Amino acid sequence: MGKDLAVENSNPAVHAVRRVGSQGHFLFVHNFHETVQHTRITVHDAENGSAVWTLSLSGRQGLMLPYGGVPLIPNRLHILQSTAELSRTEDTVTIYPSSTEGFVKLQWLGDIRPEFVSLTEGTMVGMRERIVTIQWESQEHSRPIHIRCHWPRN
Repeated sequence: MGKDLAVENSNPAVHAVRRVGSQGHFLFVHNFHETVQHTRITVHDAENGSAVWTLSLSGRQGLMLPYGGVPLIPNRLHILQSTAELSRTEDTVTIYPSSTEGFVKLQWLGDIRPEFVSLTEGTMVGMRERIVTIQWESQEHSRPIHIRCHWPRN
């Protein structure tokens, strides 16, 4: 990727923030029994200080979000800037992309073993929304988590 990125983290309960691989993925790991309510994490371009994306979350989740121009899905671009709101009690994540197309890949982490989610494209609603469903597979159960993406009008 070639860019140096700096991570600003508002919550010390997020005890591990590290870059994963060469595609610019950042992995945020929380102790499953620590609360991360109202955590706000911003990834900056270290060269010019501009925010690449900001993540706000609540609950006891670990997750991975992509940065960069490497497609997750062919002919789709990563979201360069987004805000995701996560809730412990709801299975809905709302993502506001900065571009007209994009997807986010999430990876929930448990105490020890990762709980992977798979991304499947859903339906387009109107002109502004796309419903995307990811499947959360854990040792105990498998359930869908719905992501609603909003694209700004041009």
